Formats: sequence, C-alpha cells, structure tokens
Amino acid sequence: MPRYDVTVIDELNVRLPWEQQVGESARHYAAFCAFRDMHPLDRGVVAAFRDTNPDQPRSRAAMWNNWSREHDWVHRAESYDKYNDRLTQRVWQERRRVEREKEWSAATQLLEKAGQMLEFPLAAVRHETSADGLTQITIVEPAGWKMADAAKMVETASKIARLSAGMATEILELSEDEIDRRIEGELERLKREALGLDAPAVEIPARALQQESRAVSVVDEIDGVYEEVKTVADILASGGSNDGKVSESAAVERGEGIAGGVESIGKVD
Repeated sequence: MPRYDVTVIDELNVRLPWEQQVGESARHYAAFCAFRDMHPLDRGVVAAFRDTNPDQPRSRAAMWNNWSREHDWVHRAESYDKYNDRLTQRVWQERRRVEREKEWSAATQLLEKAGQMLEFPLAAVRHETSADGLTQITIVEPAGWKMADAAKMVETASKIARLSAGMATEILELSEDEIDRRIEGELERLKREALGLDAPAVEIPARALQQESRAVSVVDEIDGVYEEVKTVADILASGGSNDGKVSESAAVERGEGIAGGVESIGKVD
C-alpha cells in the first residue's frame, strides 16, 4: 500500500483514496464516508447502511453493496486507516520528544543546583564584637544542607538525564556462573510449566469419590450377570437345561437389582 504525503498531494491536486473520486456522486461518497468512518473491527456495508438508514429494510443494503464494489470501498477504507495510524504515530512521537526535552531540562537544572551547593561551604563563619567592644566573637553557623543532599541530587539528575536520552540507568554485572544458574532456572521453570507439574492440586469432593466407587462396583456386577443371562438365554434358545447353574428368574432379579444400582449412582448423599 503506497504512503501518501498530504502536502505534496494537495499541491499536485491529486485525490486521496478516501476522498471523493472522479465519477463518484455526492450520494455515493456520503455512503462511503459512513462505511469509512466506522471502527475497522465493526466496519461492514450492511452495518453502515443500517446505521445511516435505521428505518429502511435490510434488503435495501444490496444497493450499497453494489456501490462498494463499484467504488472499491474496502481498499479505500484500509488506506484511510493506515493514514490515520501514521498520524497517530506522529502525534505520539512528538509527545515523547517534548517529554524527553522536559526531562532533560529538569536534569540539567538539578545538576546546576547541585553544583551551586558544592560551591558553598558546609558552614558559615562570621565574627562579631561583644557589646563592650573588648571581645571578638566567632560564630559558626551550619549550612541548611549536607554533602549527601548534593550527592543524591546528582544521582537523581543523572538518572533523569539518562532516561530522557534512552540510556541505561543501571549497570548489572553477573558472573558466568550466575548467568548459567539463571538460564538453567528459567529453563526448568518453563519445562515444569509445559508439563503441568506446577499446576495446583485439585481436591476431589468426597461425594464424587463415592459415586466413582459405586459406579465401578455396578460395572463389575453388570459384567458378571451378563455372562449368566447369556448362558440362560443360550440354553433356553436350544431347549435344553442349564444344569441348575442359574434360573431365568434369578438372572432377571439380579438384573433389576443392578439397574437400581445404576440409578443410585447420582444419588449418593
């Protein structure tokens, strides 16, 4: 997508993609503007039509779809978005530049103030004569600041200046062993995270454990009675006897009991 220098384009009298184009009527351009000015994530021909014509039936939006294809609304709107993004970037670049200038100025003033403080002694000494004029009195008055105050001011000014210039404010020195330990620790953390080893333990409610135990018991019983019922069914189908292993009525009774057990799985108190 080409970049547009509005100043040059104005001088050449060239129409930008998001402006009214040659052969585009005022009505068509107004419809395009309604589409263009929507948020990119919400933009749509039908949505623009309904916002502009809330009382019109949705079927009338087909006309706008035709205009959109005829006048290339989608690409023109994308050009408009990119143009606005560049304007926004320029605005914030200027704001950051102004802020850096303010920070640099503040840092410079702090350094100058610290220099002025260092030029004066930490104590003021003055000499006076006693009331009778016979004695010379030396008076030492401590200054209103300490050397640590000037040092703190210089440190603060330096940090502000380095931040405004995009420079590091601290130098961290690590030994090779410390670097290796940090890398190994981070790799181990990522490994445990990927394997879910650090995931918090999930406490299973007692009721769920009871249900699970009951379900396993019922399944075992179902497996057993299935074999018994199958045996009875095979014998009865062949007209023979089951040799007293299990009666049909007993198998049915056991099956009903298991069915009741299945229903009770979700009813554990």
